[in-house]
Amino acid sequence: MKNFKLPILFIAVFAMLFTSCSKEESTASGQGNEENFQIQFGTLLNDIESKAHGTLPGECRDAAPSYVMVGIENSDGIYVGTGGGTTTPFLFRVNIQNNSGSWETSYSEDLALPAGNYSLEYFIVYSADGQVLWVAPREGGDYASSVGEPLPQAINLGAGTKPYINVDVLCFIPRDEQAYGYLFFDIELTTVENNYCIFVNYCEGREYPAKFMVEVWYDAYDGTPVDLDENMNVITQSGNNPAASVLCFVLPPLAGSDTYFVRVTVLDDPLLPYNVDESNPPVREFEINQADIDAQLDVTPSYEHIRICN
Repeated sequence: MKNFKLPILFIAVFAMLFTSCSKEESTASGQGNEENFQIQFGTLLNDIESKAHGTLPGECRDAAPSYVMVGIENSDGIYVGTGGGTTTPFLFRVNIQNNSGSWETSYSEDLALPAGNYSLEYFIVYSADGQVLWVAPREGGDYASSVGEPLPQAINLGAGTKPYINVDVLCFIPRDEQAYGYLFFDIELTTVENNYCIFVNYCEGREYPAKFMVEVWYDAYDGTPVDLDENMNVITQSGNNPAASVLCFVLPPLAGSDTYFVRVTVLDDPLLPYNVDESNPPVREFEINQADIDAQLDVTPSYEHIRICN
């Protein structure tokens, strides 16, 4: 999984509703089999004021949920889902779709389970760009008392039944991961590092999300390079329109007034309608210090938004 950091200051309650499809419903849809029963998640979001860790009131990250990572144990303590099958925590992805203003999970083979007793162990909601939005707290974490019923929660999936289980989730607060009671070092949900994030729009007649490359030097442009774990963002197709990801990269911490020299270069991509001159591509150069890197934790959105126009 990726590394994530979000400047979330406000905690919310996210009620997840589990429903299962009957054998007849699965057969009619052409999905599932006669021995499995599909679980579906429906969502209801409510705001509350946080008292945990002195967190100040604010707003949750302004992004639509795109998918959830779910960890479910069977009655033998084995994690279900393709790739699971052991007692080691395992999370699988389930996409979310907007159904007339209500967020619901799409069909997933991993949620088509035989009748039996299960335990919901982990539940994390993500945005389309892979950022953690909400986390369902677990017993043992400091945030467990902030919700009515922390995880784990029992799921009794009986043949022909439709169990409803409310799951409370809290907005994700960076650098406070263990307060949610998760074994982050086991499931690798998030690692706090000295990240700097960039998003670029390119103007050529109109404004487009950009494909771009980032280069960083310690001492001067084209001087001593910093080895980045990632230096290009990703372009995907979102409906009829291309979408660009935010690029986050880890930098060694700076001391005092030291600075990094950053260059952003706009690139072509088959999904994007613009064209750049490869011999003289559009660039933006700027310097950042440690205060600039740290400041991204305290703003929303948590990245540098750059516009480069032709």
